Amino acid sequence: MKKYTAIAASALVLGSVLVPSTLTALAAQVDETQAREIALSHAGVSQDQVAFIQSKLDSEQGRQVYEVEFYTKDYREFDYDIEVSSGTVLSFDYDSEYYDAKAAQNENRYLNGSLAAQTNPGQVSVEDAKKKALEHAGIAADQATFVKAETDYDDGRQVYELEFYTNDSREFDYEIDTENGSIISYDFEAEYWQKPAQASGSQNSSAITEDRAKEIAASLAGLNVSDVTFRKIKQDMDDGRLCYEGEFIHGTTEYEFEIDASTGKVTDWDRESIYD
Repeated sequence: MKKYTAIAASALVLGSVLVPSTLTALAAQVDETQAREIALSHAGVSQDQVAFIQSKLDSEQGRQVYEVEFYTKDYREFDYDIEVSSGTVLSFDYDSEYYDAKAAQNENRYLNGSLAAQTNPGQVSVEDAKKKALEHAGIAADQATFVKAETDYDDGRQVYELEFYTNDSREFDYEIDTENGSIISYDFEAEYWQKPAQASGSQNSSAITEDRAKEIAASLAGLNVSDVTFRKIKQDMDDGRLCYEGEFIHGTTEYEFEIDASTGKVTDWDRESIYD
């Protein structure tokens, strides 16, 4: 769960340079107030439902945008990027911030302190979840390609994690409760997403084997595969790109990695003490 704090900003941020708001506003076709109104309207949230809101001017891939973040009184969080020159929503995401983990325990979804496996995912099938996501996004089924549809756990509840892209290169990610079909979170990216190349008619082909991915990860830590204990490794889709995601431990250090399955390039890497 995220914690938030209201921050009073005395200046607007453009890239890494502080610019007086009076100068920047002269070039803006959409001002900060309008950007907030666009975000609230898109989210279907009225001003009296908002518990906290903040916004700032920033630069995103060479374009001026307003970053708008707000929380509602019923613990929902929204983040938006609004293009200054046109008022276009470039990206947004949503999270249902509050979940009663105690309720999950009362529903016998925890056993002996561990999350109980659910062999029956409830009343919602993965196809129903896909339809729910597409309907919410306003996308026709023949205009979307799903690259990820799997079950996972989020704060004690089982969810479907869905990722799909549209024919015009927009990307959407959804988490949907497997029991009741409610949307737990979603996000959207409008720009610079490329459809992944498909080899031999399959969108999930990879040149790097799982064993090779382990070797690459271990060697980056200056170790051999035999020196470490892999806690997990699996194939996943990230922005339409097939990758290996994994974790391993050596001594008191934990490593997390992401490796491009087609090139073997390490695209994400983290290490920390197991006591952190």
